Amino acid sequence: MKYLITTLFITSTLLGLSQSTNTLIVGLADGTTLYPTTLKYKTPTFGESHLLLNKERKISLDQVRYYQDDSGYYIFDRVDGYSQTRLKREIVGKVSTYSRVISTYTPGMGMPGTPGATMGTFNSTKVEYFKKGTESIRKINYENLRGALADNQNSMAKLARVKSLKRLNTFAYVGGGALLVAGLVHMANLNKTEGPPPYDAEMKFSPLIFVGAAAFTIPLFTGKAKNDKLREAIEIYNQ
Repeated sequence: MKYLITTLFITSTLLGLSQSTNTLIVGLADGTTLYPTTLKYKTPTFGESHLLLNKERKISLDQVRYYQDDSGYYIFDRVDGYSQTRLKREIVGKVSTYSRVISTYTPGMGMPGTPGATMGTFNSTKVEYFKKGTESIRKINYENLRGALADNQNSMAKLARVKSLKRLNTFAYVGGGALLVAGLVHMANLNKTEGPPPYDAEMKFSPLIFVGAAAFTIPLFTGKAKNDKLREAIEIYNQ
């Protein structure tokens, strides 16, 4: 009897250890936790997306709260007013971050096979979110983080840099637009035709147009720095 109890204890311990170290985990909405030996996220062309456990058991995504496979840890939550959306966890902490990839298709020009026709293209955009404690999940941006990280001065200092970059972008758009308008007016004056022909056939361009166009490129260079500082503010908060 003593030998049987010892054997059962060792077996249950090893089973619990194998489950705790298993990288394949599925948490269901009813509180059940599953530890499958194989796990695939399926998005068939026809039919609803689902999880496939042990190569045969299908679980609809509306029954899943989270799952973990070899590619990472995922949750299902409502974002941007949409229904349950799959999000990949990026950072774990007091403020955890998540992301999803949105793919869009841009149709080509002309009929396929005809001269001058172009192929359509797929573009992917990574959208990032954060969740503080039990609060609802929100998109990572300056406005949302300003309230969530308000109790950490160092995080707010990083966000102050983001605010400066946002202000710079606003000036770039407003100033660039004003310069383009002024440049077009100047260009029209430079190419004004007066008196009898022949007229100068060479088109004259105002330098204001080039300066205005250059101003519009400033947000392209500050975008990455702004996003980096948003993430740094979160990382500081989690220290």
